[in-house]
Amino acid sequence: MESVILPAGSRAPRLPEDTASVPLIALTRGWLQEDASAGTEVQVTTMSGRTVRGTLTGRPLAPVHGYGDFIPELQEIHCQVRDLLFGGEK
Repeated sequence: MESVILPAGSRAPRLPEDTASVPLIALTRGWLQEDASAGTEVQVTTMSGRTVRGTLTGRPLAPVHGYGDFIPELQEIHCQVRDLLFGGEK
């Protein structure tokens, strides 16, 4: 579930333009108080017992991110640093 904490026009004046142009949102996990579908206004009870209102999203529960593709040059650098620090021991 997500809720808007600060709309785009109400954010701090020193923020970069690309950050200031979007609202500050809170993502909250919990248990729905009644059945709902993504995009609808819902009430959720959190693990701490708070009841929060917001919009149900289709976001996955676990963060979805990666560290990019394998970079062979970094592996070579790793080996060189290990050799310098530990004399080539593995």
